[in-house]
Amino acid sequence: IGNICPICGGKAEAEEDTADIRCINPSCPAQFERRVQHFASKGYMDINGFGEAATQALIAAGLISDFADIYNLKNYRQKMIDELSDVCWYLTNASIALGVNIEDIIRHNVEKLKARHPHGFSSEYLKYKKD
Repeated sequence: IGNICPICGGKAEAEEDTADIRCINPSCPAQFERRVQHFASKGYMDINGFGEAATQALIAAGLISDFADIYNLKNYRQKMIDELSDVCWYLTNASIALGVNIEDIIRHNVEKLKARHPHGFSSEYLKYKKD
């Protein structure tokens, strides 16, 4: 990683008394993702379903851009269920057929979605998106 974050290009520094190097940019997307996971973890808010893959998917979909958005997800519940039911069926069957952990499939596909849709999938973005 050197002294440049591979995600945001910000400054990275060695942590004291460890060999770890981490990005110090508070706006880094990877830092935000980790903060959301930490916030939702059992030791803090104890929110079920906020693993790494779910957090990545919700951020990539544009449903979480700050901590308050976590509490607004209930407003998108039916939309998420409607839109993701086919995806879940596919992912479950693919993981069984391939003998692969479903989290690995989700993580891989979230990375593809992030690359293809850097602005996410928020309803506002999609409403004004021009192909």
